[in-house]
Amino acid sequence: MSYLPADAERRPLRRPITRTEFALLVALMTINGAFAVLLHNGTPLAHDYVVFLKAAAGGIGGFYYLPLILPVFTVLLSLPFALGFFLWNTINIGGLWLGGRVFGGKLAPAFLSYQAVYCLFYGQIVGWVAGSLALMDRALAYKRWLYAGGLWALACIKIQLGFPVGLAMLLVADIPHIARLRVILGAGLAFMVGFALYPNWLNDIYYASQTVGVNTFGSISLWRYIGAWSLLVWLLIGRVPRERRVAFVLTATALSLVYFQQTDLLLLYLFPVGYWALLGNLGYLMIFYGWQALPLMALTAAGIYGMLVWRGVRFGRGVTQKQSISP
Repeated sequence: MSYLPADAERRPLRRPITRTEFALLVALMTINGAFAVLLHNGTPLAHDYVVFLKAAAGGIGGFYYLPLILPVFTVLLSLPFALGFFLWNTINIGGLWLGGRVFGGKLAPAFLSYQAVYCLFYGQIVGWVAGSLALMDRALAYKRWLYAGGLWALACIKIQLGFPVGLAMLLVADIPHIARLRVILGAGLAFMVGFALYPNWLNDIYYASQTVGVNTFGSISLWRYIGAWSLLVWLLIGRVPRERRVAFVLTATALSLVYFQQTDLLLLYLFPVGYWALLGNLGYLMIFYGWQALPLMALTAAGIYGMLVWRGVRFGRGVTQKQSISP
């Protein structure tokens, strides 16, 4: 299976939920409920969710996201702590499900991955990004250009993830150039709203970066080892068929960006990458080796990157392949 944005006929959202999808949703919601109960009973988790709530209350330290998301956390801040955490994770589970439906990946490896459990434990935002990008795809399919731009902006709340993937979707979509400009306009309008609501955001982020710092324990980027040489992975994008370039952008971003969190690989699993996502479960080695185990997730990104390039070379550039990547 391949992925190209704006294919309305092949990926309708309104088709019935399959038994597999239902079972996977129940599994993640059960884990979500268990974590909410643990949190209510005093177990220290939900670290990222706490950072989001503090940012909504005015404590920007550790918050490195665009401000468009803060009204959501202002609402969640008014709820009991464990309930708000449960609802936030529920939103993210829904976003992952939307992403799997739209991008055509195998939901089982994604939903049962270490990264999915990790995201729920900490209350992370990957599902929000996935859902926003999935809805952006649907807006492109139905020629709602300004809506597509606004949804891209919502995905860019985590800019190092949402921006490159949304840009790749926009560039490979079979739409007129004027439509791309309208999408960019829609995103620009959304950003203007965010900065109007939070005019001091850039200063706050800069101050936080200087005083709090960025936690890089879970980063899988090669930048920390070889510096700017990691950018060379982008040179092979021309070897990858057009319908696989969004997934390629994700892997190249993961390997080459100055910082890329291993949990963000969960978005990659929602694309047609077959069972390569199972490599993400190497993350459970963290139980034995601590944070030092998480950089191993670079093997997942590197494996998928290599398979994308190899299939592109083997089958020829620009030729659509119907089967998904398999290990």
